[in-house]
Amino acid sequence: MSTNESRTPKNKIVVGILSLVFAALAIIVARLAVDPIENAFHIDSSIIVFCIRIIIAIIPFIIFGGKKWMRFDIKNVGYVLKFAWPMMIIGSLGLLVAIAKLFMNDYPDAPKQIAYSIALVITVGINEETIFRGLVFCGLLFMFGKTKKGMYFAAALAAAVFGYVHVMTDVDFSNLISVITALLKTVQCGMFGFVLCYCCLHLNDIWGAAVYHFLYDWFIFVGNILDNTKVEAQYVGTDTKSLIKSLIGCGLMILISLPPTIKAAKGFKAMEINEGPFSDEAPNTPQEN
Repeated sequence: MSTNESRTPKNKIVVGILSLVFAALAIIVARLAVDPIENAFHIDSSIIVFCIRIIIAIIPFIIFGGKKWMRFDIKNVGYVLKFAWPMMIIGSLGLLVAIAKLFMNDYPDAPKQIAYSIALVITVGINEETIFRGLVFCGLLFMFGKTKKGMYFAAALAAAVFGYVHVMTDVDFSNLISVITALLKTVQCGMFGFVLCYCCLHLNDIWGAAVYHFLYDWFIFVGNILDNTKVEAQYVGTDTKSLIKSLIGCGLMILISLPPTIKAAKGFKAMEINEGPFSDEAPNTPQEN
């Protein structure tokens, strides 16, 4: 009997649940740490908070069996960039806006702020990939990924969780516009997450997704950082202006994200059953379709 077959369903469920618990803990603890850190040191706590999340997420991820997913392979980074390039279009437009700001306005601290922004989005990328594609997706995959339907379910649910986390603190369920804008952002981020779930599982590697993620975020946020020295994004609104902005922005991003999302869905269909890094028998899937 193989090692994987010798594990009882109960043990698999326990590991899967624990991975979700640590993912929630990483998010909650870091969120609670924001105000105390900023009040104590009078600094922007963003990078510190994201580092706390990475530590809380990455240790159990490795302990549960994710060590092999932590290796870095530049070919895998190239694969993800090539696979998901349509979703980078909006981010690239954000970078162009930031460059225009540099030429149109006086930013004496621009080099310092840009360096800060790079450090910030790197921690964001690693933080969100270890939590959502590491603990959340792999935990769900370990519980449900013994069939093709289970793989789809794990990826879809992990993507939905990833999307909802972006709006959960702002959505007002008593306000229709708030619900609509939150739903649009959840779908848009969920498609992004679904594509990265496929890339991680296909490559047995988390770094390609992490590099893509922090490049995408940096392109979008660098203009905002030049003004505020902090990543700030309001995804949920309560007025007509916010609704129109969300319909145009998220709607466009959803349309652009459709091709890689469909490609990822087809990729899951063609993939051998893979229970992820927590499984002793996760197959090494080919890196090219």
